[in-house]
Amino acid sequence: MDQRKNPYAPGAGMPPPELAGRGDLIERAEIALDRIRGRRSARSFIFHGLRGVGKTVLLNKVRQDAEARGFACVWMEAPEDRSLPALLAPPLRSALIKLSAGEAVRVGLEKALGALASFIGAMKIKYRDIEVSMDNKPRKGIADSGDLEADLADLLGNIDGAAVERGTALVLFIDELQYVKEEQLAPLITALHRTSQDRLPVTMVAAGLPQLIGQTGRNEESTVGTSPMRNTLISKGMLYSPSHGDTAFTVPLFDGFLKRIMPKFEGQ
Repeated sequence: MDQRKNPYAPGAGMPPPELAGRGDLIERAEIALDRIRGRRSARSFIFHGLRGVGKTVLLNKVRQDAEARGFACVWMEAPEDRSLPALLAPPLRSALIKLSAGEAVRVGLEKALGALASFIGAMKIKYRDIEVSMDNKPRKGIADSGDLEADLADLLGNIDGAAVERGTALVLFIDELQYVKEEQLAPLITALHRTSQDRLPVTMVAAGLPQLIGQTGRNEESTVGTSPMRNTLISKGMLYSPSHGDTAFTVPLFDGFLKRIMPKFEGQ
């Protein structure tokens, strides 16, 4: 083969010339985001699979398409040694500043920036790895209790106003989600579940390793008391979760692979 034309793209997250077999997943993500922007019910997405199967590429594709269609996108990659508040705060600050660029800050944006300032101030006391600071005045009594679950729900609920003012939705894109500690992942899922219930234009699209099924499944049971419908795992190559949406394998024909290595799932 002529190496100048070799379509192989080595390196983590490097996009291939064509995302073959991913069209349905991309379309479903686009529909979900459009519904959320229109304040209609939709669920978030988690792409999961083994290393090298294309999760990051797919996540980036959905993000790039969303940005081109006017969504406020917040990109982050979860490291192993950072807290969730330290992960969220800097890109959320940047996203809100971008939303306010070019014109006077509106009421919703001012409230969102104040809520983020409160959140950062409260979380700095509990999590020592938060380095970002805010010039905005914190809003007393909003996202400042020090309880991660309550403050995240408060924060995302207040960001809603900023997104509505701009006629868009805010989307959290998180890669390597499995590195978020389970005791911090549960509050995030709970907060997103609450925004979904209230039909707020805030959601998440994430990617991570297969252990996310167990992590999110345990958290899911603690929030809504449901379990995944595993009978679709083999037949469709994906897993559906009522509380946080479609978790989809990114490898075509991955169902056959699962049958070979996990025979206990066959027939469920």
